[in-house]
Amino acid sequence: MFKPLPQIEPLINDLRELELGGFLTSDDFKRFCIEVKIEKDWDRILQDVMYQNRLIYSADIDRDYSGAIDTLIVLSNRIYFSNKKKFFTFINDLLVKYIEWSKDDLKTNKIIEGLKYLNQPKELLENILNTGNNNAEEVPAIKQSDKWDYRQIKDILKQMNSAAKGQDYTTVIYVVYTYLESFFKAFIAKKILQKKDTVNLNEMSGIVEDYIMNRIKIRDKKYPEYMIGLITVITTAISNEKDSINDIDVDSKSDKQLAISTLDHVNAMCRIVLIFFE
Repeated sequence: MFKPLPQIEPLINDLRELELGGFLTSDDFKRFCIEVKIEKDWDRILQDVMYQNRLIYSADIDRDYSGAIDTLIVLSNRIYFSNKKKFFTFINDLLVKYIEWSKDDLKTNKIIEGLKYLNQPKELLENILNTGNNNAEEVPAIKQSDKWDYRQIKDILKQMNSAAKGQDYTTVIYVVYTYLESFFKAFIAKKILQKKDTVNLNEMSGIVEDYIMNRIKIRDKKYPEYMIGLITVITTAISNEKDSINDIDVDSKSDKQLAISTLDHVNAMCRIVLIFFE
């Protein structure tokens, strides 16, 4: 039921293979939570997860183990979107503490790959490598390409819709935010290369909107400029919702309607942007 966000899903799947559940239910992990000041968040999420799992899992399922894994997923989602730097530090500290608890070498290859895709700071990557199995093969650097075509950028939208389909409002906000980052980065890398290092989502939407407005003036054609202005309006709304998502409380019927409406608005905005990508 509890799904990791698309960007961190490969990393979470690799962490699952470590059989973290035993560690996450241990006293050592409780002490770790206190050390990094997440004990209240962990307990609050765990209570909600355990309640929902009682409604889903059969009696022969180890709910403590499954609940701990699901709690890690929910907490990781929240930390990643609120503060990426804090997320990387959290994962680093979690792995270090896990190794101390398990007394086993950590096979770092796949975990390092997942973190590199997320642009984990180099010093933290090196720390994880040094902490884990020193005999692990070196992972080659991932090459970032500035060459995007129309099919690739449309695929981003297809993946977004697939990941968001049937999800609740909170998850849709997280998913849409993630894929809008990739969508705007791809557009900028293709059309506005001098701005390719921009990372803030709202700034990227403003760059794309300005580019489109300028193209309209050059073409000397009539376009619905107020509709194009929705690029920044919708993106800002998504960004603000993501930042305040923990304060949102809606009933289940409204939740579903909001999720569908949000996805529709984002798709409409992205289709406007696609007109100027070709």
